[in-house]
Amino acid sequence: MTSQELLISIGEMLEAKISPLRKDIREVRQDMSDVKQDICVMKQEMGSMRQEIDGMKQEIVSLKQDMGVMRQEIDFVKEETGSMRSEVSSLREEMDAVKQRLILIETTLENETNRGIRIIAEGHLDLSRKLDDALRVDNEKELLLLRVTHLENEVHTIKERMAL
Repeated sequence: MTSQELLISIGEMLEAKISPLRKDIREVRQDMSDVKQDICVMKQEMGSMRQEIDGMKQEIVSLKQDMGVMRQEIDFVKEETGSMRSEVSSLREEMDAVKQRLILIETTLENETNRGIRIIAEGHLDLSRKLDDALRVDNEKELLLLRVTHLENEVHTIKERMAL
């Protein structure tokens, strides 16, 4: 074999060995191109995810602020509820005192005032009867005075007739 044939043979062998490598390199390049595209897509997605995360961070900060305000409002409501409880408690105590006074007033009214009114009414009835009796006597007295006056007039008339 000549050197040229040898070179051609070596070239063919090299070509046979390099051809699959070239094919593999093309596939690797293709895979790398796909990986690069995937990385670009991932970069874009990561960018949008960062934007979303930034938005979420802002929302979380806003939520934290709202929670702080709500805590303050809850504390205020708790304080108000506590003061209302104490006021309701004092109102209950006052109502108990008023109930006791009402019971005492009712007892006094039933035992003393109603009894006193009954006694006064009985006394008034007695006075009214006595007054009626006194007026009756007075009326009889007036009738007697009228009769006496009438009789005096008749006696006077009789005297005048007799004197005539």
